[in-house]
Amino acid sequence: MCTIVMSERRLQTHQDVSADLNPHNIRKNNKQLQKFVATFDQFINPFGLEVPKDQLINISSGKSASPPVEEFLLNVEANGDNLRKSFISECQSDIRRFEKAIKKTSIDNFSKDCEKKKKIQVGGKIQEVKIQRDLFGRMLGISMDYNIDISKILSYPITSVPLSMCHLDGTIYKTDKSALMKCLEKEVEHDEPPQIDVLIIDGFFLLHTMKNVPKKFGSISKKMLQMVTQLKASRIDVIFDQYFTPSIKNYEHSQRFESAQLEYTITGPEQVRPSDFVKELKNSNFKEALVDFFISHWASDEMAPFIGGKIIHINFRKCHSFMVNETNKAISSITEELSCPEHEEADTKIVYHACKINYEANIIIRTIDTDVAAIMLGHMHRLNDESQVWMLTGTGNNLRYVNLTKIYEKLGESICRSLPGLHAITGCDYNPSFFRKAKLKPYKILKKYVEFQQAFMKFGDSKIIEDNIEQQDLYNVIQSFICYLYNVENINDVDAARLQIFIDSYTVSDVNEAFNRKKLRNFDASSLPPCKKAGEEDDVDNDEFREWSSSDDENENVNINDDNEEDF
Repeated sequence: MCTIVMSERRLQTHQDVSADLNPHNIRKNNKQLQKFVATFDQFINPFGLEVPKDQLINISSGKSASPPVEEFLLNVEANGDNLRKSFISECQSDIRRFEKAIKKTSIDNFSKDCEKKKKIQVGGKIQEVKIQRDLFGRMLGISMDYNIDISKILSYPITSVPLSMCHLDGTIYKTDKSALMKCLEKEVEHDEPPQIDVLIIDGFFLLHTMKNVPKKFGSISKKMLQMVTQLKASRIDVIFDQYFTPSIKNYEHSQRFESAQLEYTITGPEQVRPSDFVKELKNSNFKEALVDFFISHWASDEMAPFIGGKIIHINFRKCHSFMVNETNKAISSITEELSCPEHEEADTKIVYHACKINYEANIIIRTIDTDVAAIMLGHMHRLNDESQVWMLTGTGNNLRYVNLTKIYEKLGESICRSLPGLHAITGCDYNPSFFRKAKLKPYKILKKYVEFQQAFMKFGDSKIIEDNIEQQDLYNVIQSFICYLYNVENINDVDAARLQIFIDSYTVSDVNEAFNRKKLRNFDASSLPPCKKAGEEDDVDNDEFREWSSSDDENENVNINDDNEEDF
């Protein structure tokens, strides 16, 4: 109505279509077009050949949409039209429907994939785990009225999760891994290497230490290579993790990854990185795309000045070598000898690279991970006799060299080869620790008793896994170790140790004292060792050590404890 009135009274002017042909408008439109084209160079060109055609890609971030988001965006117009028709139909059937509220529709766009989601699962089901603090006191009271065998009850986990290794919500107990590293460092006086022949770097660790991250991926790649070549070494190996599915490491990955695990595409050096770079480093797909970009970019001629006369390796899915030829051109190739595609973790790849050095060398490992120190000490007997290994650990003012060769010579082969097994069973990234037992006490027990050293050296041995008798003998020794850990040294059975601790907690000074349920003190179930049933169902420690014990072999499922196997 308003439009018609204004038109009749000639109050409304019509658009002059020829205005776009004015010189100043042409210049303005060309400038906007150039900005639009430049945006493709900074982010992702949706028409580029390298962009996957079967995925819906976010132009600005490079992420691919998850299936629910992709379905929503591709069908948003049709779904909106269906909702409109449905609303009209409802209003026609009931006039009062027009005044009622419209149900909110969920908008599943790209931002939906960035929402942080965290669920706690116990036994495959999302649930809340509850337990009475006075459960054991009540059990004792019931046993006074009924003929109940407490020892039989204590031979079972009782609770939904073993409280000696897990929180009430089902998440595993963690311990300070660096406590073991501190124990090892105190064993000897440390010195710096006179020279560095081979430098082996944990790639993702180094990436996390990068400050003032550049805006574009090409600049990030250059800065990464500059950081890699800071130390004067003729050979530098940069090692990156892989991410397999399924994996025994899935739990730890789920705890670390706060970013949505979406596919990511990096199309070139001019593409702008995500605004929160550190957050995206928790996305395994982004990390894989970033390493793939490093591999392709470091092979370009513009990186030749940074490589110089060095030999640089990147071990990811394969081992890629980079060097500069006589014409100052960067060349790359795949070194099959150093490729270990079956290894998932950088920890074992680092040790694999060290064990493949067949000449005398000063080897420096740049990482802060205690796992690497434990695994490396467990494989020192595999190195060239004249080679020496240092670990460059810490950051900032705490940066220091740890001489692993000196530690190995001080502790001896038996203790060092048993360290990976000890580290696995007392808690690492993927295995729970014993509640309040930490690393120091288990380490002292290991040093004192040779039988425990020999037992931990057998962890991951395929012969033990296939031989039920030897497996049971090994399990009995480990039970004895756990009993020592819980100060029940005269017992070699964890179920018997649980009963003994229970008895010690509720023993009365006067046998004639009347039993009073109200005065029963609470007993923390997490102070009991795990029962046999829990131990028999948990093979994670052995699986983890099997990977660690295969660190000097390109296939992780190969046993290295066989003295007759081929040496590398």
